Amino acid sequence: MNKPQRTRIIKIAVFDEGRRLFRCPMIGGQRPWVGTEQEAADLAVLRIQQLYERNRKVWTPDAIIELDSIVAPFRSVATKVCPGATTSAAAPVPSPSHKVPPQQVVAKPVASLTLHDVIEVYAKQVKAGGALSESGQMRRQITITGLMARLKALKRFAPNVDLRTATYDELELVVAKLAARPPSKTTGKPISAVFASSLVSAMRQILDWLEASDRWDGPRRWMRLFRGKTFRALTTRREMSEQQQRRSHFSVEDLRTIYQAASDTHRLLILTALNIGATQMELATLRWSELHNGTIIRFREKTGVEGRWQMWPETSRLLYLWKHAVASGEVLTVAAARKPKIDSDESVFVSRCGNPLVHFGEQGTRIDTITCKWRKLMSTLETLKPHFKGLTFKALRKTGSQMVRDLGQSSELTQAYLSHAEMSVSGRHYNRRSDATWAALDAVMQRVYDEKIKPIIDGAPPAGWFYTALERTRQSTRRKGINTRA
Repeated sequence: MNKPQRTRIIKIAVFDEGRRLFRCPMIGGQRPWVGTEQEAADLAVLRIQQLYERNRKVWTPDAIIELDSIVAPFRSVATKVCPGATTSAAAPVPSPSHKVPPQQVVAKPVASLTLHDVIEVYAKQVKAGGALSESGQMRRQITITGLMARLKALKRFAPNVDLRTATYDELELVVAKLAARPPSKTTGKPISAVFASSLVSAMRQILDWLEASDRWDGPRRWMRLFRGKTFRALTTRREMSEQQQRRSHFSVEDLRTIYQAASDTHRLLILTALNIGATQMELATLRWSELHNGTIIRFREKTGVEGRWQMWPETSRLLYLWKHAVASGEVLTVAAARKPKIDSDESVFVSRCGNPLVHFGEQGTRIDTITCKWRKLMSTLETLKPHFKGLTFKALRKTGSQMVRDLGQSSELTQAYLSHAEMSVSGRHYNRRSDATWAALDAVMQRVYDEKIKPIIDGAPPAGWFYTALERTRQSTRRKGINTRA
C-alpha cells in the first residue's frame, strides 16, 4: 500500500467514526453539537484514539504519524491522539466558519438500556410520529399498526438483555432465538417464517435507532447479525412444498357458490375486486374521483403504479345502484344521512356509520368490515357445503390474475392488471404503459367477463339466499326489541 492510499484510508476512518458516533460539525457531521467547538474537537480526538487502540496492531508507525497530522487541526495542544505519535506538533484549532445555532436539542438518554425498556421507548416514539395526513393515511397506518404488534411480540419472545454490557455473542444468541421460530403462546406451534423474519427486522430497527440517536454504542459490525434472516431462509423445505401445493385462488364453481349466497352489496365488492384486482384495503380507498365514464383510473397506493380497468356491465350497474343508495341515505344510519351531492374525494364503499369499510379506530385498531363479513360467509358455506373450502378475500385478486393467465396472455398484461411495475429498468423508471397495452387489457378482461363471469351472474338468484335469510332473522328480532348489530 503506497502513502496516498494509506492517507485516504485513514481519513475515511477518522471522518466515518466521528460522523457516526458524535455528529459534531468539526468533523463534517450533520447533527448539531451543543458544546463548544474545542470540546467537540477533543471529543472526536478521544474517539479516534479509541479507534487507534483497537486497530494499532495493523497500523504501521508511518500510518500513526499520518493519522496524528490529519487530526492535529481538530484538537487542542493538551489532547494527544496516539501514544506513538510524537513527531507531529499540535496545531491550534482554527476558528470555525460557521456558528453553532443556539437552543439545540440533545437526544434524551434512555433511563435503562434493557431490551424490553428500549422497546417501550421506541413504541412511544413510533406513536408520537404517527400523525397521518388526509391522503395515503391508510397505508401508513397499516405500517404503524403492524410495527406495534411486532414490538409487542418481540418483547414476549426476546430475552431482556442489558444492551449496555451486551457483547456481540450475546446479541447473536438473541437474534438466533428469534430466527429459530419459538413456539406460539396460543397454538404451541412454531411461529411462521414470515413473522419470525419480521421480529428480527423489528429488533434491527430498534438497535439502529438507538445507535443513530447516540443512545447506544454497539459492538463492532453488529449489523452482520441480521444477514440472511429472510423469511425464505427461515422456511423449511416441507413448508415450501406445502405452499406450492396449497390452493391460492377460487375456481369458477367456487365463485358461483359464493355469488349465489352473497347480497347485492357483497356481489358488488366481489365483482369490483375481480374487475380491477383489488384487495379489501384497495376497495376501501377507492374514491369517486377515480371513476371516469365506466373506467377506473388510479395509482395503487402500495406500489405507486398506474392502473386502468374498463368496468364490466354488471359492475357498472351495481355501482350505479350503490351510488343512488348512498345519496338517498339508504346505506347510512346516522342523522342527516341523505346526501344530494356526493363529494368526489369521498370513499366509494362506506359502512352504515359513514366510515370506509377498512379504517382505524381511536386506539389504532384496524376495523375491517369487509374481512368480517367475508369470514362469516365463508364459515357458513363451509358448514352447509362440505366440499367447499373458503379462502381470504385477497384470494379474489389472485383469482382474477389466474383468469387472465388462463386465457394464454403474456405476463405483461397480468402485471398491468395487478398494477405491478414492469420488469425492465426502462419500464419502471422511464416509460409508461402505452394505450395499446391498456386496450389489450380491456379486450382480455372482456373475454374473462363473457366466458367466466357472465355465466355465474346469469345463473344467480336476484338476492343471495344467505344474506336474505340473515336479514329476515334481524327483522324478526327487531320486532322483539333485540339489537342484532350491537
